Amino acid sequence: MSIVPVFRGRVSDQGHVELLEAERVRRQAFFRTLAGKPIELTVRPARTRRSLDQNAFIHAVPVTILAEHFGYTIPEMKLVLMGECWGWKQIAGHEVPIKPSTAEMSVEDATYFIDWVIPWALTNHGVVIPLPNEVAA
Repeated sequence: MSIVPVFRGRVSDQGHVELLEAERVRRQAFFRTLAGKPIELTVRPARTRRSLDQNAFIHAVPVTILAEHFGYTIPEMKLVLMGECWGWKQIAGHEVPIKPSTAEMSVEDATYFIDWVIPWALTNHGVVIPLPNEVAA
């Protein structure tokens, strides 16, 4: 399996694809490796990763508070929360989270996770997690 680069841009109001000028050299170099070959072109809305503020909050507040409550390490607690929120799958006879890392979260995923974990902790375990605007993460 080869690495497939992602080139960024936007679609103009007229429906024209406008690729980032800053990526031109890298794009041209990659295209030269495909000279004479059939290609597929996929266009999709840009994915947005969770924000650094969201990531800081998730790790510093709910994960830390719940790890202390349950006696888990931070990485253990994060895996448990990711599995409880997003579900579990079987790999080689082991149950692992469908989304094992916050790095895979979009902004929308991180918002969902934060909105999920606060009531989950209180309802299921009696643990109060402050809202993001109630702490400095």
